[in-house]
Amino acid sequence: MHETRVKGTKQDTLIPFSHVKLESLGPEGRTWDKLERINRIKNKCKEVSSQYERLLIRGITPRGYTVFKHTAIKKSYFLLVGSLVDSRPKFEFKRIYPYLMYFIRKAELRKMGAQMVCLSNSKKVVGELSNFVGKQVYFAPTSSISDKDILPFIERANDTPEINLLFCGRITFDKGVFELFKAVKPLKEKLKRTIKITMIGSVDIETKSKLLDIAIKDDFESEINWLGFVPYGKELLSQFSKVDFCVLPSYHEGFPHTIWEAGICSVPMVVSPVGGIPGMVSENEVSFVEPKSVDSIVEVISQLVLNPTKMKHKVNALYKLSNQYTLEKNAKVLFETLMN
Repeated sequence: MHETRVKGTKQDTLIPFSHVKLESLGPEGRTWDKLERINRIKNKCKEVSSQYERLLIRGITPRGYTVFKHTAIKKSYFLLVGSLVDSRPKFEFKRIYPYLMYFIRKAELRKMGAQMVCLSNSKKVVGELSNFVGKQVYFAPTSSISDKDILPFIERANDTPEINLLFCGRITFDKGVFELFKAVKPLKEKLKRTIKITMIGSVDIETKSKLLDIAIKDDFESEINWLGFVPYGKELLSQFSKVDFCVLPSYHEGFPHTIWEAGICSVPMVVSPVGGIPGMVSENEVSFVEPKSVDSIVEVISQLVLNPTKMKHKVNALYKLSNQYTLEKNAKVLFETLMN
């Protein structure tokens, strides 16, 4: 079941399995239609309850507690895909609503956690969630990578006249995209190479305009390739295979599948150590950058470029780790957890 105002129906239904059924909760609608939306969700939950034996809620999501309360399915599970600690918003009067909602969602999670089997896709967050709900939490890794998607390991040339960076995800300020753009000029000056950026993901007009202002000011507007949303598959993986680094300097995360996608494409991964990320990968496989730090991005990428042996070791280690967490292997772990 899914309700959203960000994704379109096309993106929600890109599921290539005939045995997967989508129970749509409809569009999120307008803020003042809240009561109508909640009633619609309640009715849908009651309608489908008799058709299923198990309920799995992935969250934290705005309607998760409503679904839990109104779905009469005895065997229920909650999969936390983000860190409760790192996702806490900073208190600001102009952003008081998300700050308050954070605590409301935590209270809802505590209620659900008391009655549901709890899981997390990060070993780090397993401990965090276990302390919060006061009981055992199970590790259930997630990934988009199928065994058949894994590509042969390749060694990348390190002496090319240009460096291609890739960002893949929602293009929003809290993904660190402004820091990434501001790092281009000092990287170019430090490494004496052309820096190009491929941007994959949905972006609103205001954010794109602000990013372009940075690019125009620092004279690299023509070096940006805006691809928009690219569904998982051969096209997406081909874009990973074309670049020199994947960079995800987020302020907070659950565990992004981008890491595994970079891994099977033999691409060095530069990422913030936030959310569930440090519980799954370390400096042995990826290179950590400080959130909200342009200098950190510049320093880390520069060190990798200037130390190809170190970079090769990390890429090889991430490639091997990504092979351990494929869709099929993860599905087996989740299935065994749900059955037991």
